[in-house]
Amino acid sequence: MRPMHPECNLPIRFGEFPEAWDSVLVVLFHEGRLVLGLNGTRGGWEFPGGHREGQEHWQETARREAWEEAGAIVGELTHVGYYEIPGRHTTLIAHAIASRLDELPAGFEMVDRGVFDELPGNLTFDDGLYEAILHRLRDA
Repeated sequence: MRPMHPECNLPIRFGEFPEAWDSVLVVLFHEGRLVLGLNGTRGGWEFPGGHREGQEHWQETARREAWEEAGAIVGELTHVGYYEIPGRHTTLIAHAIASRLDELPAGFEMVDRGVFDELPGNLTFDDGLYEAILHRLRDA
């Protein structure tokens, strides 16, 4: 299965659901604009995401991560697909619409939140993954 963006090296399995997963990436929008968090440790912008806690449903993990890392209260939430980094983790991809953006919660790795028309230049992960997902969402 090939990604939908030539610069992305990870095979994204759009529309599929894995047998097992351990993390979620939340491609988050508010009022038609991208919402990303600035990671204080890694120093770049990234979509909210993180590991599943206990037996959370994927939607619970996505909603929790969107709040922890962007202060977002998620309304609409849909499954997009997944990608796997062999030997590390299997990540579900969720498309989310924030119904509200609250103050960024303290005590998590994000030190700021940004709302953008396009992806910012200073991404934590500049591997083409975000571009591939956004390309797919725009074509849907």
